[in-house]
Formats: sequence, structure tokens, C-alpha cells
Amino acid sequence: SGITPVSGAAPALTACLNAVAELGGKQVPGCWALNIKYTPEKDLLAMRQRFAQTIEAYFRSGGQQVQFNIMDYAMLQDAKRHPENYPELMVRVSGYSAYFKDLNDLMKDELITRTQYGLTDGRAVPFDGQD
Repeated sequence: SGITPVSGAAPALTACLNAVAELGGKQVPGCWALNIKYTPEKDLLAMRQRFAQTIEAYFRSGGQQVQFNIMDYAMLQDAKRHPENYPELMVRVSGYSAYFKDLNDLMKDELITRTQYGLTDGRAVPFDGQD
């Protein structure tokens, strides 16, 4: 969906954001849908600071739009298996938000396999595909 990196396609957050920012508005009139998934961090203050710095740099480099999900592969896989445990789980899909439990299995799988980045190191978290 949109120009969202699937698992393994963009191993570094900075490279991913820079590549999208370089597209520019003239090449993609009306913008694009970039969805990024971040690993929740235990140190919320550090996460918030790193998040703000990363996004500010993205927009200064020409980025126009970005949407976030802050959750990990395991949580989404568990939510797919046990939707009753996540009745209020909202996810950003591509230009809209939806309850995860209400999405079809193909869209759930797409959200699960989106590249997940760690904010502390900017590296993609490997997805082993185990469900």
C-alpha cells in the first residue's frame, strides 16, 4: 500500500526516508502514502526525542507526508490469532485508520510484514515470517 517498504526492502530507516523525500512533489502530485512501523521502546522520553528528530529531518529533506504505527510484529501476529484480546487496536493502513480486527486477512498480513524499524538504531528489525 502506497510506497511503504515491505519487510527487508529497506534495511535502514534513514535510507528509506531519504529515498522517499527525494521523490519531491513534482514527481508525485498530490503526495504519496508512506507508512512506517516503529518498535515500541521502553524509554519513552528517548523514543519521543529520536522520533521527533527523525521526522523533522525527513521533512527538512523534502518529505511531504508520513503515517506511523508503533507496534511490533509479534503484537500484530497475536492480534491476528486472538482478535478478542485486541478489540480496540487501531492501525494506520494507507490514508485511513481502521480497527485491526475488521481488516481482511490479506491486509492484516500486509501490515504485519511492513518493515519495522527500531528508533534507537534506525535499523530494520528482521521478520522471520513465523506466524
